Amino acid sequence: MGPIRTLYHTTRLRRGAVPIGDILHGLQRSQWLHPAELEAVHEKRLRDLLRFASRRIPFYRRRFQECGLDPAHDRLPHALVSVPPLTRDDLRSSACELVDIEAAPEDRIEERTGGSTGEPTRFVLDRADVAASRAEMLRHFEWVGIAPGVRHAFLWGADRDSWPYRGLRGALKQRLENFLWINSFDLDEDALADVVERLRSFRPRVLVGYASSLVHLARHCLRVGTWIPSVAAIESSAETLTPADREIVHRAFAAEVFDRYGSREVGNVAHECSEHDGLHVSTERLHVEIVDDAGLPVAPGETGRVLVTTLLRRTMPLIRYEIGDLAVARSAGDECPCGRGLPRIGPIRGRTSDVIRGPSGRLLHGEFFTHLFYDIPGVRRFQVVQEDARRLVVSVVSDAEAPAGVGALLRRRILQEGDPLFDVEVRAVDSIVPGPTGKFRFTFSRLSPTSVALDEPAANSEECGARSA
Repeated sequence: MGPIRTLYHTTRLRRGAVPIGDILHGLQRSQWLHPAELEAVHEKRLRDLLRFASRRIPFYRRRFQECGLDPAHDRLPHALVSVPPLTRDDLRSSACELVDIEAAPEDRIEERTGGSTGEPTRFVLDRADVAASRAEMLRHFEWVGIAPGVRHAFLWGADRDSWPYRGLRGALKQRLENFLWINSFDLDEDALADVVERLRSFRPRVLVGYASSLVHLARHCLRVGTWIPSVAAIESSAETLTPADREIVHRAFAAEVFDRYGSREVGNVAHECSEHDGLHVSTERLHVEIVDDAGLPVAPGETGRVLVTTLLRRTMPLIRYEIGDLAVARSAGDECPCGRGLPRIGPIRGRTSDVIRGPSGRLLHGEFFTHLFYDIPGVRRFQVVQEDARRLVVSVVSDAEAPAGVGALLRRRILQEGDPLFDVEVRAVDSIVPGPTGKFRFTFSRLSPTSVALDEPAANSEECGARSA
């Protein structure tokens, strides 16, 4: 890394009230602590959070009283199961009561998400927790080989996450951070070919992307017989990475594939290490539970609902937050051969979103549709179903705050920003029935997915097989 990049990286980690670099150094050390040491730190932070919430958050003060939880004396984390899970409906209906009554306005960071379940949700972050989450992401990046100065590329969404990297200023930022940002919302065949050329020219060591976007890029590479020889590791996130998809990505890039799990509401939750046997939970900042329908822990090896508690967030802490995903539980004493003391959860079973193929061939990532709703108030839930090659049916559950003409607005956005050849029908409905797993799939395509079979030979098998994993 050159002197300019070194100075930029150091300044970026040190700026702000909470230096990210200091937090990162702490996380680099704590990941190697014995599980018992980490558990002690974890329990203290959980107790501190519950005590704080009982004093300063009206919603939790009332909830703890109703369920009989005593944050000062009850045995933790076991006593936490008496607290009902926090739902997205709670966030919407009790938002004011969920915020610290003494929080400084300058420390509040308003956020919103379309959510993997298609339920737009608004919430409040604070700067200390954002810094900790950023440091955690940097630690995760280290696991896949992204260190200061290492070339890496993002195949990611093009909305608010991308705005710092647009224009001349964004180009300079990318150059200083030695990475390339690629819009994953526009992935037709021509775009995929251009993406391959850009990646081959940039020569990243690590590629980070939405699971479905990585899969589509991988299928394209297998189909046309090309690859990106510089890529040594791939990090998949934002969606469930199925074993079949992992194999396609690994075959196309001949690179080690890592899975990262998180959400906009709580940040990074868990990440694979090089053992690829479950995901290590970010236990210094989060308390994660895998529970049954009654909110009780499921047995190791069983699938349950994911509940997340933010240990360091104070402005609007989330306690036993129902994140909307399913995951497999692991035994608390099941230590990883990598040597890290961080606990693990098993594979994520939910959060798969379909990619919609437009009549003109353009592929629209599921997150494309969630971003359409970010600035539309009153939308409680939505679902997009592709009935055939042209027809899209958008079902919308809204309340009195929804503006008039929502249907026309959505139709215009889909035709202008998605594909003008779609036949779009927007339906106002009272409810949307969840799928078999209990999740609301916000996009669903009835078309057969286009794919390349794993045993299908590439057009140039010699080039694709030139290196091993």
